[in-house]
Amino acid sequence: MIKIGVTGDFFEMEKEIRLLKEMPEFSLAGIYHYDTKLLKEFTIKHNLPAFSSSSSLVRSCDAIDIAGNNGDETHLYTGILKSSKHLIVDFPNASSIDRLKHLTNLASEAKVIMHVRNPYRFNPAYLACLSKINKPAVIEIQMEIKPGSKLDNQSVLCIDLIRDMVKLNIHKVNASGISVAGRKIDYLTTRIEFDNGSIANMTINELSDRDSLIAKIYQPGNRIQINFSKKECSIEKFPFSLFPGSNKENNEQIIPEINKINPANEELRQFGNAIEQIFSTGIDIEQALQSIDLYREIVEKINKTTFHPLQN
Repeated sequence: MIKIGVTGDFFEMEKEIRLLKEMPEFSLAGIYHYDTKLLKEFTIKHNLPAFSSSSSLVRSCDAIDIAGNNGDETHLYTGILKSSKHLIVDFPNASSIDRLKHLTNLASEAKVIMHVRNPYRFNPAYLACLSKINKPAVIEIQMEIKPGSKLDNQSVLCIDLIRDMVKLNIHKVNASGISVAGRKIDYLTTRIEFDNGSIANMTINELSDRDSLIAKIYQPGNRIQINFSKKECSIEKFPFSLFPGSNKENNEQIIPEINKINPANEELRQFGNAIEQIFSTGIDIEQALQSIDLYREIVEKINKTTFHPLQN
């Protein structure tokens, strides 16, 4: 059983604690937060030990769960990795690229798992189709997020999802962004071309009253559609024909069986498996760094053509 401690944002910590208490892979050692008054209330509410410092929490655990982002936590990350403790975190801020490279080296030297969260990768509809995604020719990602959401964070998560489907080098990137409803970019579109000719088109808009993510994957012989928000998916098979479009009635639609799992719970379970096997089964810091690098390239292209630059 893995002894794990939790720190970070109080709201996100609460969600993590509830998940960890239900998981036999983990033993919840306690929590830490710099706000001692809130920490005391929190520990009483959840009946958990409180630690007086982050270093004392780290010493008492095999792994640390940093829930949410409380600003620049590089010092905390560094202390955990130098103590050879495993770590699960949200995607770090894209602006701190040099510090991320330093963390990548620390995780490698310490031979520990530093898992970076992406709940889309553990969505049950996506997992049900993942083994069927083998030769994607075109990937279309369409995301809607509510005003006030972090466009940059969501963009990085979508880029990471695309890179999970196409594990190849990138040949070319085009991107554009516009401001529709305010003084910042709220509509972003990107085209990513891979070395083998595969194409990924990603559109994200912050103009909706809902959150949604739909992916369509076109590959030889079939089309896969995944609705992440509704946790639904389908695979439409296209039989070979010399006259495409003449035999639509012969198209076969398959609805894969979807396991009823909580993506956050599944991601923690995979993190636990990675620790037990000392082998990354999810997104390690190096993979996350590559996705952030790609996002920064997209930002640079957009900022050359707009009066409302994206955060970089």
